[in-house]
Amino acid sequence: MKSHILIDDPNANTPTSILIAAEQLFFRYGIRSVSIDDICDSLAISKHTFYIHFSDKSTLLENVCKRKIDETMLKLNKRQQMANALKEAAFLFDEIASFNSCFSTLFFRDLEMKHPYIYQLFVDFKVHLIENVFSFNIKQGIIEGIYRSDTQANIMANLWFDLIAHAYKANYTLDTVKQHFIRGLLVESEKLERNLRT
Repeated sequence: MKSHILIDDPNANTPTSILIAAEQLFFRYGIRSVSIDDICDSLAISKHTFYIHFSDKSTLLENVCKRKIDETMLKLNKRQQMANALKEAAFLFDEIASFNSCFSTLFFRDLEMKHPYIYQLFVDFKVHLIENVFSFNIKQGIIEGIYRSDTQANIMANLWFDLIAHAYKANYTLDTVKQHFIRGLLVESEKLERNLRT
């Protein structure tokens, strides 16, 4: 049996409580090792109560994943309030690192193997991050004169995502990775290279 889940939100209704409990259990233990009984036991509810709100485990899983992605997109939309591309880049690194830290490797392995249509939600999210968030930040930084003018936005956006994913898997300190990546984009690096060439 998995541990009892405490729901921090006192206003959470039953479906929301089920989603929160399932999220915590799926993300920590993987999908295959968590049963509907585990979810019900963690909330001290009956299976009947569960089935009133969700038809099966796959439907619940899809709702959990959509909820997590939507929640992260709302957080990422705060980037538009940042003073410049550099502050936005630091914010993006932190938010994506926080997102990645929610999941065990078991979760994604189970998802990809047994629920490919739900796994596709995360693939689509990755594409959105690269094309619409990271690439935009790099283009904006070039326009602002903060990032190197010769930066290939699409290539660097892909590298950005891959770097965060690799840092997470390899257990690297993300602050160090973030500083090195951002430093490589900055105009100062470009000036330094010119001085070194002359």
